[in-house]
Amino acid sequence: MDNKKNKNKAQKIALSILERKTYVPVDSTEYYSSGKDYVSWGNDNRYPSYLWDSYMQCSTLQSVINGCSDFTFGNGIENQTGIVQENEFGDTIADIVDKIILDRWIFGGFAIQVKYNILGTIIGLSYIDMRKCRVSTCGKWVFVHDKWYGWGTNRYNRFHSFNPGTGAENGVQIFFYRGAKTRGVYPVPDYSASLISAEIQTKIQQFNYNELDNNFAGTGVINFNNGVPEEEVQEKIEKKMNHKFAGFNNAGRFLVSFNDSKENEMTICRLDTDDLPERYSQTYETSRADIFISLRAHPQLFGMTVNTGFANIEYVDAFNLLNETHIKKKQEEIRRVFAKIFSREDAIVFKPFNPLPTHGS
Repeated sequence: MDNKKNKNKAQKIALSILERKTYVPVDSTEYYSSGKDYVSWGNDNRYPSYLWDSYMQCSTLQSVINGCSDFTFGNGIENQTGIVQENEFGDTIADIVDKIILDRWIFGGFAIQVKYNILGTIIGLSYIDMRKCRVSTCGKWVFVHDKWYGWGTNRYNRFHSFNPGTGAENGVQIFFYRGAKTRGVYPVPDYSASLISAEIQTKIQQFNYNELDNNFAGTGVINFNNGVPEEEVQEKIEKKMNHKFAGFNNAGRFLVSFNDSKENEMTICRLDTDDLPERYSQTYETSRADIFISLRAHPQLFGMTVNTGFANIEYVDAFNLLNETHIKKKQEEIRRVFAKIFSREDAIVFKPFNPLPTHGS
């Protein structure tokens, strides 16, 4: 009987391993809470910040958005608004148009502050970062705040939505443009279906950095063969080991095994698969293609080489498709907004722009 107990004791192994993560999409749902004037934009009211972070962290998405923004602004505009001076931030009307074009591509919409004198005449415009804006359910009010999550979220400023037929508190109204895609009060970006792919690209970039930071050391097993301590002690040891050896963002975490003796240690030949780099590369290319598909854009238009024998005539056709399906539409949207603000159809006019040679050249 004693031998059986000793045998069972010798076979006792305590194993600690990280749980597998499950992807949870970032919530873009609009929430209205009782007692609040504004509609929250996504979980914890942070969805526009998530869009901005995706743009800033995913090189492919940033390249496409920057390229599309440059195409949309093109050769600039003819300013016929009657406002020729810079505003208090040093922005001309052309500067404001340039900024709201970028917001239109990132967030799906944009915001402009319209300023009046005591006679009700427009005397200036200012750009407002979309991350700072929230709106009321009725659309009558636009609220502006530097930080819509955490402490101090009730310290926002309230402004009338743009409406020439109503008054303007403190001589200011805000034109909040939400686009045609939305079914709520906030805009939807054209690339919304590929946001997961943008996250994948960012994660792969972080993985590559972690590999460098860990000297390309693969995840492994650490065996402790001097007995099995209490669970609380196991957790402390595991945290210390991973903190010291796991590298940046815990990318190279170890599996820790506590054993009664070396004879009963856990043995794993390899945790990483041989084709891991290829799998990451394939995933990266697939996710990159998804971003281009969502925006109906060709990689070579944005300086990305593709081995497809992309001829000059195809280059022209690719730009013309992007121009007809996206660029001109956004230019027209912005033109109509300025026409509405200044009650003049030609308040701004986009100058003709064609960066590509014609078929006959």
